[in-house]
Amino acid sequence: MKQFEVEIAEAAERDLEEISDYIAYRLYNASAALKLIREIQKAFDSLKTMPERQALVADVYLAAKGLRVLPVANYLIFYRVRQEEAKVIVVRILYNRRAWERILN
Repeated sequence: MKQFEVEIAEAAERDLEEISDYIAYRLYNASAALKLIREIQKAFDSLKTMPERQALVADVYLAAKGLRVLPVANYLIFYRVRQEEAKVIVVRILYNRRAWERILN
């Protein structure tokens, strides 16, 4: 089975840090923050094989750009697959109730 390299874009790294900080420091729940970060990391690892198993996003413009979404808990991991390079690029990680179409457009 083909293995893909998973690359995390700067914006996605910032998202991950902000999510972790919010849960740990604003909600005062460091263990929940750690648990969520582990779940997200596990999701990243799952993208190493068959990353195209996840659907393209519903937004036509973003889907045309190859943007896919992987839900994890209350968050959505947005990513693109570059088959020719065997690479997955995680673009953003957003809370599922945010207006992600507006943010990503």
